[in-house]
Amino acid sequence: MIKNEQLIQYFWENANVVTSNAGVDIDLHGDSFVEVSVLIRNHEEYGERIQLTASFHSLQNFVEFFKLECLEDMKLIGLEDMFVLYKAGRAELRVTEF
Repeated sequence: MIKNEQLIQYFWENANVVTSNAGVDIDLHGDSFVEVSVLIRNHEEYGERIQLTASFHSLQNFVEFFKLECLEDMKLIGLEDMFVLYKAGRAELRVTEF
């Protein structure tokens, strides 16, 4: 299991943002609040932007939910994981009009 200090250091080395291979953005705010989001519809082609977002108020909850064994496991977080969070009521769909 990843230690909090390792995770914080990894985020610091990556300007507090890590993007998974599937395009999911993982942002660290402070030392414990993690926001995970993915853009579903690009605002450049449409008049609105649709984004799926989830928040974790502790690093431990984030690590446990995604079953992260090593730092590189964050790169494997995908859209399917985001929909699991949404179905469980732990993520929200945000629509922003431009």
